[in-house]
This record gives sequence, C-alpha cells and structure tokens, in this order.
Amino acid sequence: MASAPVSFDELPESVRAAVEARTGHVIRVEAISAGLNSALSARIHTATGSVFLKGLRSDHRRVWTQQREAGINSYVQALGPRLLWHLDTEGWNILGFAPIDGHHADYSPGSPDLPKVAQALRELADIPCPDIPLRRAEQRLAAYVDDPAVLAYFAGDSLLHTDLNNRNLLITDRAHLVDWGWATRGAAWLDAGYWVIWLVAGGHTPAEAEAWAARIPAWGAAHPQAVDAFAAANTRVWDEIAGAEPDAWTSRMLFAARRWRDYRLGVASVISEDNWRDARLIWDYQRMRHEPRPCDVAIALGSRDLGVASEAARLFHAGLFPALVFTGGNSPGTAARFPRGEAVHFRERALELGVPDEAILLEPAASNTGQNITFSREVINAAGIRPRSVLLISMPPMERRAFATCRAQWPEVEVVCASAAVGFEDYVRSMGEARPLIGMMLGDFQRVIEYPKRGFAIEQAVPGEVQEAYERLARAGFAGRRLVT
Repeated sequence: MASAPVSFDELPESVRAAVEARTGHVIRVEAISAGLNSALSARIHTATGSVFLKGLRSDHRRVWTQQREAGINSYVQALGPRLLWHLDTEGWNILGFAPIDGHHADYSPGSPDLPKVAQALRELADIPCPDIPLRRAEQRLAAYVDDPAVLAYFAGDSLLHTDLNNRNLLITDRAHLVDWGWATRGAAWLDAGYWVIWLVAGGHTPAEAEAWAARIPAWGAAHPQAVDAFAAANTRVWDEIAGAEPDAWTSRMLFAARRWRDYRLGVASVISEDNWRDARLIWDYQRMRHEPRPCDVAIALGSRDLGVASEAARLFHAGLFPALVFTGGNSPGTAARFPRGEAVHFRERALELGVPDEAILLEPAASNTGQNITFSREVINAAGIRPRSVLLISMPPMERRAFATCRAQWPEVEVVCASAAVGFEDYVRSMGEARPLIGMMLGDFQRVIEYPKRGFAIEQAVPGEVQEAYERLARAGFAGRRLVT
C-alpha cells in the first residue's frame, strides 16, 4: 500500500526547522510524486542550492526502508544519489539527498534509455555486497514457492537493488539507480530477472525482455530452472500486491509477470504475436466509437468488468443522462466475483462514486445481452420513462454486440454506445488474463455474425481481414463462449 502523501509545509514546524538547520532557509518547495515507499517526497530550494527529501513517519511500518537507504548509500554512490544527511526527529524520519537532474527511464521498445539501464546493472554487479544487515533474496521469496528447494537458486552474496520500477532510474548521460530501500543480498542474476518483468510491462515481448537481460553477464549464469522458478514466484508476488481489485498500475505489472511466467513455462496460455495482432483487429471492430452525447436514459450492461459501473458514474456526472439502469444477474464467469449479482455490485460501485440512489434503476435478472435490453426496457417503462434515445454502457469489446442487439430488440430508440477510453493492451492488463478475454471477444464476434440469422440482432458489415483474424484465432484454440452452429 502507498503511504499517504505529506507536503513539506504540512510537516510539524519543529521538523521543518530541523531540516532548515541542515539546508538553510527554504525559499521554494517543488512537490514530487511520492512512490510506494515514502510519504514525503519533495525538492527544496535554498539560496545555495537544492536538496531532495524523502521521508516517512517514524512509526510507519516500513520506516526500516529509510534506515536501509541510509546504511547502503555510501556503498552505491557511484550509481545513485549522495546522501547528505539523515534525521529522525519529532516523529519523522527524513533523508536528504543531493538531487539528480534527469528524467525517469523509458522502458518502451526502442528507447535510448535501455542501454544505459543495462550498463548500470552491469556496474552494480561489480560492487561488492557490504557487510551490513540486508534481507536475503531466498527469504523474501520463500512464501511464493511450492518447493523450498528452489530457494537455493536465489541465494548468493551479490548486492541487489530489486525494485527496478522505471521511476527508480533517473537518466542523464547515464542511468542512476535511486530508492534503495529494498536492497537485498542474493544471486547476481536476480536484478536482470526483476528488470524483465518491468520491460514486459513497458511493452516488450518476454523474448525481447530476456534479450535485454542477456546484456547483464550474470544472467547467463542462471540455470533455466532457476529463471522458471523466479518467474513463477514473482507472479505470486504481484498477485498478492494486486489483491481482489487491482488498480491500473498493479494490473499492468500482474499481467506482465503472468505473461513472462507463461513464456518461461511454455504453457498453453502463451499468446503469439500473430495472435495479439488478430485480437487487436477484433477489438477495433467491436468498438463502435460513438461520441457520447446526452440521452434520455442509460443502460449499463453487467459483465465481469466493474469498470463499466465506474464509466457509467463518470458519464452521469458529465450530465449525459438523468436515469441509469444497471442490468445483469449472474453468469458462470461472474458468480464468484459478484455473488450478489452484477447489477447489485455495479449499483454499489456507482453509489460509492457519488451517483444518487434516486437516479438508479435496478434490473437484477438478465443472463444474456438480449435480456439486458428487454428486461431493462420493462424496468424503464415501469418507471414512467419513455425514452427516444438510450446510451448503452458496456465493456469496450462488447459495444457492437450490444448495439446490434438493442437495435433489433428496441428499434424505435436511437442507440449510442459508450465504454471506457482504453487501448487493447491496457484493457487486457486491467482484466488480468489475456486468453479468457480474447475468447470472450471471439464469442461476442460470433454472435454479431450469427444472431441476425436468428432475429436477435441487426446485421453488421464485417471486413474481410476481421473475419480472417477471427478464423485464425478460432483455429489457434481461443474457444471462449462460442456458439455451436
């Protein structure tokens, strides 16, 4: 969990005075976005220069990371910022560093920062691990393996950084490693392994990420089974960090860890680059790309994506409709996630986001898209609403199916579609698992093709390249919820 941010001006007066006793009078404070390991993160400017401050309350459960950074700093100044002073006073533990004027590393494919990061990791491997208290890698990962014997792969006497978030690399003419609170003693190749996960999160394929890791000599000494075990353990680490309702950042990291694990283990869920390209074609086709505009009523279709409720709340607050129906009972894919039913959980989310209860109508029985429309229509009519236009809010890849269904089941209303403004890769990451999502997309696409023949939906034109992408994915085993025809 991130620490609640605190500005310099919010520190007790006595703490600010203790800082100024070391820096001189502060004439300007530059707020800096705090990471997970600090509450105070700021650059203060004085008449003689500036200092970067990083701090936690002295009783914070992770204040030990402050002590760790202070203890390790003199050994890693060739790679990171120089610690100027460390104070612990009046309930605050604060580190003062010489600032580094650089940008956060860009981990995307083709970035000019990548060779500099690789060079920094090579230089780190040449620094002897100091004889100070440090946790051992095998201890940190012990809870995330099934076979304790694999922990021997992670043991060693090398100094490791272990937190290779791109925000912990500042780039000038070289890469500087900052935020040493998780410094660890372990096998020399592990930092390259941690970097792989961040590179995959940055857009690399697992093979491309490992090619960068191979630029670190220690990586070549790792036994393949050791790397397999490390990838599997870190998937569990990120699964624990993500929890039941991960935010976008942790979803991205969990997705990257899973993708690397699957690549290492060669499991059936590995998705080729050709599969990704075909899935993007299906994704692009399924989105209607309507411009959201005011409608008489909105219908938010239940699914496994609670983000639909969040988007509905955002559009309500934007003034696009006065009344909102949440529709959906349960399906095999949502019963565990939403045990009280999709509509009920979506309503609760909307209430949390400030949608007034009197603006919400509930339809808790529908089990398919056709019922979402027809049952919602009944609820809307029972409320005395006679709409001429309806805003359908759904998962992004469900837009076209929802549109075609509503146009067939409720032809007298104008239909506008809306969903979260998110790209395909980011959405896959937010949902956690790619293969089930792609399978669901194929199921919806098949229904766009087949349901007009049954009178359930209006017909939609399908470009040939999209149809071919669907057929290739089907042959590749992305069965999902496909119809038997």
